[in-house]
Amino acid sequence: MTYRPLILALAMLAACQSDPAPPAPPAPTASATVQPEAPRFEVGEGIGPVRLGMTREDLERLGLPLEERSHDLVVGAYRVMLEGERVTFIEVQLAELPQGLVVGDHRVAPEERDITAIAKHLPGCGEMEMLTGGNVITCEGGTVTVAAAGPPGIVQLQLMTTTSAAFRLR
Repeated sequence: MTYRPLILALAMLAACQSDPAPPAPPAPTASATVQPEAPRFEVGEGIGPVRLGMTREDLERLGLPLEERSHDLVVGAYRVMLEGERVTFIEVQLAELPQGLVVGDHRVAPEERDITAIAKHLPGCGEMEMLTGGNVITCEGGTVTVAAAGPPGIVQLQLMTTTSAAFRLR
C-alpha cells in the first residue's frame, strides 16, 4: 500500500488553505476615552462658549457656574464685562482650561508661559511690553491682549470689542 498519493494530496490541500484571519483589534478601554475638545480663541468673536455681544441671559443659558462681582461676572473659567447689557470683554487664564486653548491653528497647553509663542498665532501683534508686575502683547488693534502676570507667569488672554479697546487705550 502506498501512502505517497495520500500524503501528496494532504500537502496540496494544506498549501491551498488561506492564512488565518488576523486577530480583531482589542476593544477600547476606559483609559482610551476621547478627550474633550479644547475651547477656541476666535478674534472678534469669543473665547470658548462665551461670545462678544451675549446678554446675561445668554450667559446663564450656557449652564456654567455664574458669579456676579462688583465690576464683572465670572462664567465658568471666563471673566466677562458687560456694557449696556452686552458682553464687551472676555478674559481667561490659560491654567484654568484643562484642555488648553486653540489659538489660530495651534493648541496652547494650559502650562504654557511664553506669551510670544501664543501671540505668533494671533493677527496684528506688536512687541511685548515689559511692565511692572507682568508683560503684555497687544494684538489686532488693541482688541486682543496676551499677558503674563506675577512671578509664576500666569498667562491671561483677553478679547474685547473695538469700542471697549478704544476706551482702554485712552
